[in-house]
Amino acid sequence: MLQKKIISIAGLALVEKAIKLFFLLFLSRLLEPWEFGVVAAASVVVYFADMFANLGFAACLIQLEKISKETVRVALTLTMAVVSLISVCFYWTLPQVSVWVGVPELQSMGGALIVILIARGFSSVSGALLQRDMKASLLMRSSIVSYLVGMLLVAGPMIYSGYGFWSLIYGMVVESLVHTVICYCAARHSIIPLLRKSEIEKLLGKGFGFFITRTINYLALNVDYVIVSKYLGAHFLGLYSRAYRVMEYPSYVYMVAADRVLFPAMAKKQTDQNYLQKTMLKGIFWTFALAAPLSGILAANGENIIRLLLGPTWLEAASVLSILCAFGSYRISYMILNTYVRSVGKVSISSQHSLFLLFAVTVCCYFGVEYGLNGVAWGAGVALLVHGCLYSVRVAIMLNLPWYRFLRIFIIGIPATLAFYLPNYYLLDFLEFHFFLELLVSGILSMVIAVILVELNLLCSPESKFRHFHEFVLQFSESFRLGQKAAK
Repeated sequence: MLQKKIISIAGLALVEKAIKLFFLLFLSRLLEPWEFGVVAAASVVVYFADMFANLGFAACLIQLEKISKETVRVALTLTMAVVSLISVCFYWTLPQVSVWVGVPELQSMGGALIVILIARGFSSVSGALLQRDMKASLLMRSSIVSYLVGMLLVAGPMIYSGYGFWSLIYGMVVESLVHTVICYCAARHSIIPLLRKSEIEKLLGKGFGFFITRTINYLALNVDYVIVSKYLGAHFLGLYSRAYRVMEYPSYVYMVAADRVLFPAMAKKQTDQNYLQKTMLKGIFWTFALAAPLSGILAANGENIIRLLLGPTWLEAASVLSILCAFGSYRISYMILNTYVRSVGKVSISSQHSLFLLFAVTVCCYFGVEYGLNGVAWGAGVALLVHGCLYSVRVAIMLNLPWYRFLRIFIIGIPATLAFYLPNYYLLDFLEFHFFLELLVSGILSMVIAVILVELNLLCSPESKFRHFHEFVLQFSESFRLGQKAAK
């Protein structure tokens, strides 16, 4: 059942990202890199403020074993009270923040960003209730519909009217409002304020831990944006953010599946150690079995992907994309590990490792910025690799498993990525075809490599039931078919 839900959510996530890729094809040819940099800076700032506004109350509604209507009312009351306070502070400090990050255009966005902040705060409670009831597919459909409304009805027409980056900002505003309305209609709950001491203590007890973890985790995964913006400017932030978003598309599928399916599922069975062991072993293995080869393929095709999706004016971002993609599997594995730790309520452990990741990324990117965007990308990647290996050992100990089982999978991810990267890189370096034809040749070569590795049992786990490529394909196809059936 869990496997079906994961595949169903992954399918919806693919649809969402395909839609965003479709719009990216046009937006990248209508807006300049610096305009994307302004929007990226605005997103980082408002979502960081949202971390403080939420304080982990929504995550508590998912993680608590039992909740009542009063618990939901108190969670909404606390959330909106904190959102109101944060909105006032956000409005008055935005001019100073815009100067500090090196993007002065942020000063004029206060009203629009506050609307996004309030909408996200209100929808967080409804979204948590949907996740708790294992209705993550409704949440995904809401995200897709709201994005289409924001882009088609607002951002698109405004871009053609010459509003530049403001078109994307107002598109984000409408998207947030539509998503809030849909989530509330799907998970109706009382909006009458309520403050009750017992419920407040219950929410604050776990909520503060989730807040610390989410905030540190968000900073760890976005501090490279801040460093690029502050030391290199909006133009380079635009290049870096687009390369990052392209790299993020494959990992987004895993992130959604982990956050909206695995987290509530494991939270409900947090006392079943055998279930957690099997789920995590399968999750980590399939992460590297699928993500490591994909990372190598994307890294070798960085320039071709930029030409296809963004156009020739964005070729400065090609090498950055290749570096970020090379470490993509470790970014995904971090999400899986963190999901398990949060689901069993060990927020202090999650906070510790998120803090270490924040420190590692900050230090590596700070020293890497002297070498430009490539240096920042290498810094973020190396920090993720080191942190992932250490985190895997900690999770294995928590699961009462031999620590080397997880660490071995993490280390094998490196040669698995290189096995697909090196042949593709040298072949594409030798060829001088049209970029679309080079992508086709790379795909064929990668399929040949995959067949060889599976036939040699180099891409299989010891617990897997298949030992040949056709069995691998049959099992994956059957899982996908079951996922489609479950989605219907």
